[in-house]
Amino acid sequence: MIETALKTIEKYDMFSSGDTIIAGISGGADSVAMLHFLKHHCDVNIIAAHLNHLLRGDESEEDQEFVRRLCSDWQIRLELKRVDISDLAQRQQKGIEQCGRDARYAFFGQLADRYRASSVATAHTLSDRIETMLFNMTRGSSLAGLCSLRENRNGIIRPLIGCTRSQIEQYCHDNSIAYVTDSTNSDDIYTRNKIRHNCIPVLKEINPMFEIRMAALAGSLLRDNNLLDGLADKELESLNCPSDPDAIDFAGYTKLHESLRYRVADKWLKRHGITSEGKHLEYISGMTDGGKIELCRDTYAVVRQGLLSIEKKAIPARYFEQPLMVGEHEYPYGRYVCYIEDAKNIDAIKEIEKIYKKFSISILNYDIIAGNVVLRSRMQGDRIKINQKSGTKTLKKYYNQKAIPPARRSSAVVIADDSGVLFAEGIGIGLCAEITPDTKRVLIFIIIESR
Repeated sequence: MIETALKTIEKYDMFSSGDTIIAGISGGADSVAMLHFLKHHCDVNIIAAHLNHLLRGDESEEDQEFVRRLCSDWQIRLELKRVDISDLAQRQQKGIEQCGRDARYAFFGQLADRYRASSVATAHTLSDRIETMLFNMTRGSSLAGLCSLRENRNGIIRPLIGCTRSQIEQYCHDNSIAYVTDSTNSDDIYTRNKIRHNCIPVLKEINPMFEIRMAALAGSLLRDNNLLDGLADKELESLNCPSDPDAIDFAGYTKLHESLRYRVADKWLKRHGITSEGKHLEYISGMTDGGKIELCRDTYAVVRQGLLSIEKKAIPARYFEQPLMVGEHEYPYGRYVCYIEDAKNIDAIKEIEKIYKKFSISILNYDIIAGNVVLRSRMQGDRIKINQKSGTKTLKKYYNQKAIPPARRSSAVVIADDSGVLFAEGIGIGLCAEITPDTKRVLIFIIIESR
């Protein structure tokens, strides 16, 4: 076990000499063996971490006391935490196992921040990896799911991932290391136990080298997955739309290999905070221009004018209207800055453009403003003429032509005077408000925050 673990640590660059490591310990053979191994075979500072789930009554208390005595005897600093996982799972509407896992990793992460640890070590073994692979196979998982537990990922390291459970138990025996046994490990009501007790023994009968062969398979799958993952990242980057950062080029997307289409769609949805399902990826992969599919409640993937984008059901925006004033001001959907300058004061205008170069700046002819000038929501029937060729059109028609999603239209603002619309967000300045050689004063309008 020692040689395998040391090779794993070196191969996956898990830590350096002198690093601080948070070591999760339950009291079972795997975690106790890992703690002993780290103490006696690695030059690191160890902080042991035990989370009492309060799920097994007196047995949970006995495990906690065992861990406390062990760390005291071995002179290892221990951090303990007690969480009623049953109650927490009910409140969070999660399964017990998932809730317990989330609570453990949250606890480990807090400790890593407090002690400035380089990583968190968990005692997952090759046997755990195989069980996870088999479990994910029964669920029809993708290649990423079949890769199961990773050796070193996001600050979580698994030094014993190349060691079988029997090797670890032999290590404990050889070093006279005591450990506790979770009584629920023998209960086949849990899926993992059922796989461990019923499936794996049969597979070992078929091939006595089953665990070694599965380790090789996991490595092969992981290499392939990493390659495809990197290609998908590059393709997604190349499909990004400069004019709309939330959208991607659909024509380019459809030209990708089917495997990459699924991965790119998955990454794109995750970028929007949407957990994808297999059916979503299949539907997106087969969409055509004008297509629309529901991803979750009131959220859709839409293809319009060659762009694939996320569209949320528009919530009717509350109408507002307020005087357009010089300076920085808030409105219900953001903040704006407004200046009125002499049209000949080129230096002042350039300085404003320099200050707000990251924002869209609109410069209107202030001389033509009739009566009161206001900033307001768009209204049904609002019209604007952008150039001589296009004629006067409704804002709705312009938004449709530009494929602006309904959710973004609802918060779009308009600058208007007594004669009508002078500027519409997402469309531009009306022809009537354009600057001419005779313009004496200009109105400079900049939206600096949209909500």
